[in-house]
Amino acid sequence: MTESSVTKELTLEERIQRLEDLEEIRQLMVRYAAAMDNSFDSDEIASLFSENATWSISPASDISGTHAGREEIRKFFAGLTDEYSWTMHNIGNAMIRVADDGQTATGTWYLVDPCTMRRKDDPDQGDAVFIAGTYENTFVKSGGTWYFQTLAGRLHHVSSWEKGWVVEQYRDEG
Repeated sequence: MTESSVTKELTLEERIQRLEDLEEIRQLMVRYAAAMDNSFDSDEIASLFSENATWSISPASDISGTHAGREEIRKFFAGLTDEYSWTMHNIGNAMIRVADDGQTATGTWYLVDPCTMRRKDDPDQGDAVFIAGTYENTFVKSGGTWYFQTLAGRLHHVSSWEKGWVVEQYRDEG
């Protein structure tokens, strides 16, 4: 058996650190969802990202785009309360992979987000909207703390509750 085909046996300390890293990354996603649901707390959201991080959501819709750098991410989220009056981000089915060096990681999550979005034709009125998607994120550990390096969401649908995702994959602008 060659040395490269042998899996390194982790020490108890390394195994505990790996478990702590996994839990810290899960908690980072939970903090992100909670800040989103707290009227898009832009300062809290930005604090979860590395200085040179990227946040992006696709495909093109009224809530998609790419924002690079902690300050641009903060500015973007500061304006989202004009679009949404209520959100409840539910994230689950986490699949997290921490690199062997323990300093970077990747993760995948599902998103289910019932929310109220303001109508563009009448901002005083809201639409019940159902958003579903997936996150494919990368993380970096700096100074012992985990941060988002990239948060990349893919929206499967942004549908009005009234019409549903079968009839309306992406909500009308009205």
